[in-house]
Amino acid sequence: MFHFSKSKHLDFKGLHQAADDLIGRIPPVKKRRHLNLSYKVLKYFCLITVFLFLLLLILLSFQIFSLKQIYDQANQGEANLAQAVAFVKQNDFKQAVNLARRAENNFSFSLNKLEEIRKNNFINYLPWALRELNDASSLLVCSRTMARSTRLPASVNRRRCLASIL
Repeated sequence: MFHFSKSKHLDFKGLHQAADDLIGRIPPVKKRRHLNLSYKVLKYFCLITVFLFLLLLILLSFQIFSLKQIYDQANQGEANLAQAVAFVKQNDFKQAVNLARRAENNFSFSLNKLEEIRKNNFINYLPWALRELNDASSLLVCSRTMARSTRLPASVNRRRCLASIL
């Protein structure tokens, strides 16, 4: 099968011809003209599923950007609130009031955006999404209340400090 030349290297031309002969000896497989009914049903089911998934993704893509804004504002509000609490512990009430007010504004912005998403008609048909939105709304309301309750005593303590100085 292999024919070596005088240079004692493989004869690639002969190897290629031998491979072509081997491929030529393999009998051709008959192609099936008709697919099974189950294969057709499975194929169309998969195509419809992919189409519906893409449609759902397109319809919800506008809401994804709003959810990203909500998440970013809530994280920023959390950071502002943590800093406000740290400033209250250090008796720096002016900074604490400013940071608590910023945190309250962050949480209020997130709540407003969440209400816009909740008004979407398509979201109303997804009960699991409504449950998640309700949970997020409750968490944001509690966070906004914490920011208010941090801001109000800090402003009262600031006034007392100013009154004691004067």
